[in-house]
This record gives sequence, C-alpha cells and structure tokens, in this order.
Amino acid sequence: MLNTIEQIEISEFLVNIKSLLKQRSEQVRILKQVELDSKGFYTKLDEVLKELEIYNHVDFITSKPNDFDLYEEIINTFCNDYFTKLGNLDIHGLKENLMNYGNNPIHIVDRVKTQKLTSSDGTVLDVFSYGDIENSPIIIALPTGLPMLIMKPWIELLANKYFVITWETRGMSKSSTTKQLDIPSQLEDLKNVMKFFNLEKVHLFGVCHGANLVLHACNEIDSKIISASLWHGDFNWNDDNKLTYIQQNMKRLLEMAGSQINISDLRNLMTNPKSIGKLSTDYPIKNLPHIMYPYLTDEIFSSFIKLSKDVMNRNLKEIVDKLNKKILIVTSSNDNTAHPEGSVLLHSFLKESEFYNREFGSHISFFEAPEELYSLFSNFYENSFACSLA
Repeated sequence: MLNTIEQIEISEFLVNIKSLLKQRSEQVRILKQVELDSKGFYTKLDEVLKELEIYNHVDFITSKPNDFDLYEEIINTFCNDYFTKLGNLDIHGLKENLMNYGNNPIHIVDRVKTQKLTSSDGTVLDVFSYGDIENSPIIIALPTGLPMLIMKPWIELLANKYFVITWETRGMSKSSTTKQLDIPSQLEDLKNVMKFFNLEKVHLFGVCHGANLVLHACNEIDSKIISASLWHGDFNWNDDNKLTYIQQNMKRLLEMAGSQINISDLRNLMTNPKSIGKLSTDYPIKNLPHIMYPYLTDEIFSSFIKLSKDVMNRNLKEIVDKLNKKILIVTSSNDNTAHPEGSVLLHSFLKESEFYNREFGSHISFFEAPEELYSLFSNFYENSFACSLA
C-alpha cells in the first residue's frame, strides 16, 4: 500500500504533466512491465488516466524502441519506480490514491485563476493569480521558460498572506506566434500584467533568470516597485570564474546555437540518455518535467535559446549602477546551478541591498519553499513596506 507521501508524489506527477503532454504533437510511449501487465494492471490504470484526461496522450507499448525522447525517458523512469508499488492495489484503491489528491477541488491546479492577457505586440500570455485580491500584491518573475507549477510550493505559501501573480514566458507554448523574444518585450509583458490587475505598487520576486528581468524592471518601472527579492539569480558578469559548470555549459550551448548547428540536433544533444540519467539522479523526479520543459519541442527549445541569449548578453553593470531600491539577494554556498559569487558581486554594486547566503541548500531545494526562506522574505517585505509608508 502506498504511504501518504508516495500518494502525493505520484498524484502530483500525473496531474502536473497534463499541461505538458498537451503541448506535444505525439503521444508519450510508456513501456509496460510484463509482470504488471499479466495482472491486468494497465487495464485498471486506463480508467484512472481517462479521468485525469491523460489517456489520449499516452501509448503503452511492450518493447522499448531506440528513439525514446527526453520526456519519454523521464516519464518511464517515474513509472518504473511507482507502478510496481501501485500494482498490488485493486481498482478502487488505485483510483482512491490518485483521484483523491489529483482531482481534489482544493488542488492548486484548480484554485489558481488562469487568464489570457494580450501584451503590447499582440502576444497572448497565460497569467495566473492566487490568493485574496485585497492582500498586498507580489509578482513572481519565473525562471526563463519554466511552467508556473515549478513555483507551486511558493505560490501556496505566499498566498496565505499576499495576492500572488505570475505569468509564463512569451514564446514558450506550442501555439505561440511571438516574434520578439528579448528583455524589452518581457518588460512590456510585466507592465501589461501590472496594468491588467490595476497595480500601483508591487513587490517583484525574481527567480534564477527571472532575477535578471526584475533588475531591469527596477530600472525601467522604478516608481511602481516597493521592493524586490532575487532568489538564486543567474547573473552573467562576463567572468567565467563566477559561472558554475552548468552555467558554462549553458554558455557553450548558446554559442553553438549561434552557429550553423540545426536546432533539432542541438536539442537531441542536450536530451541524450546519459544526460537524462544524471538529471534523474540530481533532481527529484516530480520536478523534472518542469525543469526540462524548455526542451519539449524544437519550437519551444528555439524560443528558450533566444530568450536566454538575450538575458545573458545584457550588461548588468550599466543597470545596477543606477539602482537605489530595497532589494533582497538570496543565494547558497551549495548552489551548483547559479554561482553564488554572481549574487555576492551584485550585492557589492547595489546601494540598498540586503544579502543572505544559505549555508545549506541547493538551487533546486529553493523551489520547495523552505520555512527559513519564507520567514526571511516575510520579514524583508514587512520592513520594506513600512519604509515605503514612512
């Protein structure tokens, strides 16, 4: 029988991949386990997948082909781990374990309000809000190209006290016809989000690449921003000593994308089985579909490359010298994704910044919304808000 944590993990995974699967033009192939198949497990599972509206996006197969893609590798790794645990349940137990959590009306997927917003150049954005609209507003600038659900733990926690707003990066959906994929266009998106909710004052909460966008916003729309917080920011100071191995790889990827290499070949290079194996070791399996979303299709990957290249090619020094804003900068000595020295250097340039270095905690652990960081944010926000009223 699944324990509570396992019930939540498998239900979250299946519910969270629904929107990702719908971006694909082909089904995800899942390799059947012979023993489970002989017990009729997959016939029972079909009923659950139909209720979760995943059934038409999945194809169960009996032999593994040589051309599994990134998402098929991730989903099959997950299924291999969890379907064995599910296999001994009868259909009632199977449905109960999945449906009670996955289709619960208080699940965040159902509670977050999703709206369409047309930005200045006609780009249609998915905008999300959660919490009491009468509370103080916080806008989250997501890591470039990642889905809203990567911030689920933070959104749930912040919404207890604040009105939380975010939007997904332009150009990162199958139906997108976006032409401009750069910082100025993303700033226009942010301005339109603020206008959409009629916000006069707001706190900006920037994560990873989103921290770069927040810095530009503090420079561009200063008067509407009470304060800002930058979490494990991915900053480029044109110094390879302040880049992690992952950042250096990303830099090489962007350079390769500027050459004559076919975008499909480049994407395949980044999603080979060896890379998948390392990812599934380094990251919780439930987060992998979100983390690797930018590699879902050639079109989405191409947009991700253009967005990332523009972010990393901007000269931050020209911006930070002008800033005089209350800004919280948070990093960790154990961050092997975004080099902590990038945040240290940023703090040295800013006049009104507060700096917090987590003694323990990886880049990915930030997304779990640890109590330590929520308390840090809450104290900073209340202090900066009080200062704005003085």
